[in-house]
Amino acid sequence: SIYLKRDPPLEFHKLIVAGNAISPYQYRILFPSIVHAFAISTRQFIDYDYDKLVFFYYSLIGSLAIFLSLYFFYFYLRKFFDVNMSFIGLLYLTAIYPLSFVSHYIAPWEKLNFLFFIISFLLIIENRFFYLSIFLPLAALNKETTLFIPIFYFFYNYNKKDRVKVALKSLVLLIEWALIYVGLRVIFGLRQDIRLYKDYMIWNLTMLDPK
Repeated sequence: SIYLKRDPPLEFHKLIVAGNAISPYQYRILFPSIVHAFAISTRQFIDYDYDKLVFFYYSLIGSLAIFLSLYFFYFYLRKFFDVNMSFIGLLYLTAIYPLSFVSHYIAPWEKLNFLFFIISFLLIIENRFFYLSIFLPLAALNKETTLFIPIFYFFYNYNKKDRVKVALKSLVLLIEWALIYVGLRVIFGLRQDIRLYKDYMIWNLTMLDPK
């Protein structure tokens, strides 16, 4: 239930899909857009309240993302550990995962964000660059922190013989991410951030010591 309580307020969702939200939330359009599309499509067949459909699809897709994150995380661990250790790691993540949303005011994209990172890491260690290059733009539409995916790709593959090829592929991924990042700001315009970056550090330190 903690996941459902932290879904975005309805009015904030409407601001995002209308293109009127503040930064950085306006640029995290993937999840709200999917929910909006499903809600609108459902109303073509069923005469049901849009607001309730929005809540339903946030809950449904968010829950599915959590399940898939845990599913793929187990297989990610299996690349490095045996079955027992991987299962223990999965149980540990399952136990602490809810804590990730306790202090979030608006965090529906975080459910997709973790899933995108886990799948990307699997694609990287399995050397599936083509699929990763298709997957990354989608992940970038969800949240800008996917910038770390090209960085991880570079450092994971850096020790391979053909470092020039690794660098070029990393650059391709970085350009893909940058095109999405810049494109969203061209489409929606530059918005004032809800906090300055220095304020994020202060806020995070405050959350470590609520007193």
